[in-house]
Amino acid sequence: VSPPPSAVVLTPEQLARMEATNSAVVEARAEAMARYATGLSHQAQGNDAAALAELYAAALADLAHDGLVVDLARQLVQSGQAEKARELLLKATAQPKAPGVYFALLGWADQLLGRKAEAMAAAQKAVSLCPTNLAGYQVQANLHLADKQPEEALIILAQAARQPGDAVFFIDLAELLLKCAAPLPPDNETNKARVLPVLDRARNLPLE
Repeated sequence: VSPPPSAVVLTPEQLARMEATNSAVVEARAEAMARYATGLSHQAQGNDAAALAELYAAALADLAHDGLVVDLARQLVQSGQAEKARELLLKATAQPKAPGVYFALLGWADQLLGRKAEAMAAAQKAVSLCPTNLAGYQVQANLHLADKQPEEALIILAQAARQPGDAVFFIDLAELLLKCAAPLPPDNETNKARVLPVLDRARNLPLE
């Protein structure tokens, strides 16, 4: 029988650093939630500019809160503030263990801003971190479509089709495949061969 592992003994200095770190994390999360609540209050009153300012401050206070960062980044892009979203996402993606969805959103913002190389790099990073999230593939496909390269877009989406996913993933993927195939010469059989297997996978999966 193997002896039990020896306990890790921390020095007083290490314990103090851990306590300080934990305290800072708690304080940051509390500040973020307070600002988030203030932002929602502004939204309820129809003051969108003040709401986005508070939500932005909330996200900066807690960049590890992916729900907050993702929601705000989408709101910023949809309100025509892609540059502001990019600023936030550059900070967020610089954090240790930043999730793939941060990079996908950064790619989306860069795409809208005409930063093609940066958008492609961010989208590729998103796929490498989370290959089962369609957003990274979508940004890459849209970049190829903008450059009139539908075949390259379809190659990217073929990679997505090999991933595990739920029914919504494959339904959304089928829509993207149709969009990317549209500029090609009409060939119903070819399009069916691309799309039908994806729809078959969606049909055989439960909607979550």
